[in-house]
Amino acid sequence: GKSDDASLSSTKLLERCSTTFELMELSRIDLCKPTHPPSYLPVYVACDPKVVFSPFANPSFAILSRSNQEQTISGIDCTTIHQIVQFGDESSVTKHTLSSSLANISLIEYHASEMSVLWAAARATNVPKPYSKDKDDNHGGSLRGGYGHSLFKINLRNDSVTHIWSPSKAEYTPEGVHSINGIMNDLRYKHLVWVSSSSACKVWALDVRHNAANVVMCFSLAQLSDDFGPELGVAGFYGAGMIMTQSLPINEECAEDDCSDASEQHRLLQDTPPTMFGVKKDPNTYSLHTYQLPTTMPRFQTMPLEASSFVEAPSVKYSTSCIARSNIYPLPICSDKTFRVGLATLRCSSNSALRKAYWKDKLGYDEAPDIIYALTMTSVGDIHCHTLLECDSKKEVQARYLEGMPVGAAAISVPASKRDDKVVDGGLRILLGNDFPPPFNDVALF
Repeated sequence: GKSDDASLSSTKLLERCSTTFELMELSRIDLCKPTHPPSYLPVYVACDPKVVFSPFANPSFAILSRSNQEQTISGIDCTTIHQIVQFGDESSVTKHTLSSSLANISLIEYHASEMSVLWAAARATNVPKPYSKDKDDNHGGSLRGGYGHSLFKINLRNDSVTHIWSPSKAEYTPEGVHSINGIMNDLRYKHLVWVSSSSACKVWALDVRHNAANVVMCFSLAQLSDDFGPELGVAGFYGAGMIMTQSLPINEECAEDDCSDASEQHRLLQDTPPTMFGVKKDPNTYSLHTYQLPTTMPRFQTMPLEASSFVEAPSVKYSTSCIARSNIYPLPICSDKTFRVGLATLRCSSNSALRKAYWKDKLGYDEAPDIIYALTMTSVGDIHCHTLLECDSKKEVQARYLEGMPVGAAAISVPASKRDDKVVDGGLRILLGNDFPPPFNDVALF
């Protein structure tokens, strides 16, 4: 009877932790119809997160597209945005042309609180070309600017464009030298926007409550770990972009009752501000990045890159400190034949991976800590997982260097466990081990 009860309990747990989705096409949006010129080539898609889970709003998203016929002076026409609003099986498509204000757009994301407003990485029409010949210059021209993109705010209600912030100005260089290649809204602070730049090797947290954004925090050490060095990669000086995401806390009580209380999720978000994760989409990317503001908890079982000797002071060792923190975690594949196309994080209890006897007796935790699973996907479909154990503010870091790991890396050895091959269809099962994948050389030629 006990074995049957245990089996039934295990089955219920697996059913609760797994979900099967059925994809069904509601409508099709074709921007390349030859009968309706000009045709457009989709470049980037942004979904409005404010209406995804709302029963009172229709799903909406924006498609950044490039014209196949019309071209600007620079040879690139990527200044058209199609706004899509879904009404059941029907779609409403509105075209917005911004070529009068912007010369090129490379990235768009929806505003965290304002409707029909987008953040965009773009270049204004008044930015000069990299080399422009002056009338009074007899030496063949001089360096006047670049093709770098700054942060703009686009209001789709009236197609107005507002310049918000420039990475070139922040680095005291001519406008257009540096470019933004990643944008994400902070999940807790609605007035914060995270931007990244591969050319400047930095990540910024910007306060965008005013027309001129203010820099709240700047990170550079993690980006420098993926620096291209003296030889440029295939993505060039500005890189192929950066994927950023934040780990949301999981309300286990709501998961058991199958509820979706937005106020409860907001409370959990206020109690535990999420950590920002980032990974570059360039080939030969070395590491996964984490970025934390000074007040952002939790700390993990790793030492930060910034001021490692300073944080050894007992009063600020693992508690809230006066400095921001960043860290890098080596990726198992660093190849010029593959690149990252996806990043997702899951935050749940350590009981999902460790037994109580281990985290309590071996690691010295009084309560089960949380674990963040950071999943990265490569261009060939491989998924790799980094498991980060949150650190108790009063305990010493248990991570140590293990044989076979990259230089400078550290991990916590996990006890051997019997492998369970029973996997529910549509579920994701993560098993921890002490073997680090062979780095740099486990990609077959294709």
